[in-house]
Amino acid sequence: MRGGTVYIGQKGYGKMKKRIIALLSAVLAVILLLFTSAFASSAADDGLKNVDGKWIYVKDGVKDTSFTSLVKYYGTWYYVENGELNWSFTGLTDYYGTKYYVENGVLNWDYTGLALLGSDEWYYAENGAVKNDYTGLTYFCGRWFYVEKSALNWDYTGLTNYYGTWYYVENSILNWNFTGLTDYYGTKYYVENGVLNWDYTGLALLGSDEWYYAENGAVKNDYTGLTYFCGRWFYVEKSALNWDFTGLTDYYGTKYYVENSVLNWDYTGLALFGSDKWYYAENGTVKNDYTGLVHFGDRWLYVEKSAFNRDYTGLTNYYGTWYYVEKSVLNWSYTGLTKYYDTWYYVENGVLNWNFSGAVPYGKTLYYVNGGRITWDYNGTADYNGVKYIFVGSIAQNGIYKSKYTDYNLVYADGKTGWYDYGDNTYYIGSDGRPLCGNQYIDGKRYFFNANGAKASLFGADFSKHQGTIDWASVKQSGVEFVILRAAVRGYGSSGNLVTDSQIAANIKGALSQNIDVGIYVFSQAVTTEEAVEEAERALDIIKGYDIKLPIYFDSEYSGAPNRTGRADGLTKAERTSLAMAFCETVRKAGYKAGVYASKSFFYDNLDYAALQSRGYEIWLAHYISSVTDFKYPYNIWQYTSKGSIGGVQSEYADLDIAYYDYANDSDMSERGKNVMVTASSDDFLSFVNTEEKITRYIKTGLASDKEEALRAALLVTNQNASKALIDAINKLS
Repeated sequence: MRGGTVYIGQKGYGKMKKRIIALLSAVLAVILLLFTSAFASSAADDGLKNVDGKWIYVKDGVKDTSFTSLVKYYGTWYYVENGELNWSFTGLTDYYGTKYYVENGVLNWDYTGLALLGSDEWYYAENGAVKNDYTGLTYFCGRWFYVEKSALNWDYTGLTNYYGTWYYVENSILNWNFTGLTDYYGTKYYVENGVLNWDYTGLALLGSDEWYYAENGAVKNDYTGLTYFCGRWFYVEKSALNWDFTGLTDYYGTKYYVENSVLNWDYTGLALFGSDKWYYAENGTVKNDYTGLVHFGDRWLYVEKSAFNRDYTGLTNYYGTWYYVEKSVLNWSYTGLTKYYDTWYYVENGVLNWNFSGAVPYGKTLYYVNGGRITWDYNGTADYNGVKYIFVGSIAQNGIYKSKYTDYNLVYADGKTGWYDYGDNTYYIGSDGRPLCGNQYIDGKRYFFNANGAKASLFGADFSKHQGTIDWASVKQSGVEFVILRAAVRGYGSSGNLVTDSQIAANIKGALSQNIDVGIYVFSQAVTTEEAVEEAERALDIIKGYDIKLPIYFDSEYSGAPNRTGRADGLTKAERTSLAMAFCETVRKAGYKAGVYASKSFFYDNLDYAALQSRGYEIWLAHYISSVTDFKYPYNIWQYTSKGSIGGVQSEYADLDIAYYDYANDSDMSERGKNVMVTASSDDFLSFVNTEEKITRYIKTGLASDKEEALRAALLVTNQNASKALIDAINKLS
């Protein structure tokens, strides 16, 4: 060292140089350590280190093979996998809950698009990071993908909005080829080439086979009607195409026929509108201008202004022929009259017969049809069912009439059979339309009808204690009009005790309570005049206080004792007749009609009928025969069976009777029948509304003594023209 200056030799300079390089290396190491400490967070020596050309992650001075994450080094983030920087890694990695996009091992802050996390999770990254707040489309590798909260959802198929336009996504990929409907939050929208078309109105397909009507791009489910599509009109119901629908639908006030949801322009016939309204469609359209017949199935139906009118009954013209419809169905089986515009026409087997002239029944009378219609001007006669009728003004004269100058009966022309009340009389109309005459057997009961058909008899029965306690209301309901009750019976033994019937009081009261006329009989076994009188007096005593309308009868018959050993069985005809007279005269003196009861043979063999008749006693005949009795003498009551059946009677059988004399009114039943001529308007007869039959003449049987008298009676009918016609008709018949 000279003058304070130190000089270093060459050898010393070399040593100094080495010291300086070592110092610089130490400084560089310190600087590198400082940078490493800034990138690592856990220890001063943690972080990336380049070892032998590889960047590794060091922790606590040692490579950390468990470390996989992002590491920041000199302002750049690197992806470390298993302790080594992975320069080949591209994709997403999670760093403290956020996914970042790494490209070739380096976080790419400029990347926006889809990126893969792991092997199969795709996310949308924006500026290098997945923010989880984006839902919509993103473009990637030539296609548009749908992400939901930044995650690609392969299961999503539907719509998504992208910058104001709605696109169709199928399995998270925008499908530019899709055209049809898709459901979005319960509403179906129309997509065309992958884009929702708000301008579209018409049919569109949902799936493979469901068609719907869309309006302005959406199916609103509130439209039912027609829509045009691909050259045809289709029917939709609540906006859905219903392939099962066949019927009518209304489209702007016109009804069209749809078959299997397609408007059928070729259809002509009836079609259903709604649940119960039928209309006639022609060439697929209801035109509301047709009235007439329509063939439907196996029937012809009537439509009015193209609507099926279920209420219509009457005539309709079809290609020049008039047909009869009943409740709007052509009735091929109908034969009779029908009214059409105030004129009555004759229909035969459903078709108006213009060639027919003759008598036709309708309602309660007969009408004369001339050339297929009623002209109301026919006056004359015509046959119907073998009976000749008089017509006045085309109306058969309603009533029952028999002229001695004709063999004709005029009967009720209403088609009714069975019992028929008319005026003061009761008739029984047979199956041929004629009233029955003479003795008849109806429903187990005998009746007599006079020559005019009027019922001229009363139905009755006779009872004793043997019928037990009787339900008289039921007896009345059985049609019984009178009864003859046993008052007393005399025993046929030698003592011949006279015994009052135990039920007589109850039977009289019961019959009268039901307004059934009562007669009395005593079963006689008298052998002396005194005993006969005793029997009569016993009967008279029993009936005191009662209104007895029928006679009190002396019942004369064999006792029933073996070998006819009864005390009265051996009486002679003269003796028995004198006893009957003693009984009857006692009754007469008391003010009652008296009569004798006996069988046909008993009257012939054991009683002097002529002597009884000369005294004017009533005759009650017993003759059990299926046909009319051939008893040769007059009688007023006939006991025709002992094995009858009457309601309200306890015994198995009862005696049944028919009376030809009305004792309550003291009149011969043959005089009860009256013939009636009546007039009424034609409209009244045909409509049955406010019918006012004006009885203008009653003619008692046999009143007219000659032809002139009969004609004078006919002149009394109200309408003079009808009178003349009736007279002319009778003249022709006479």
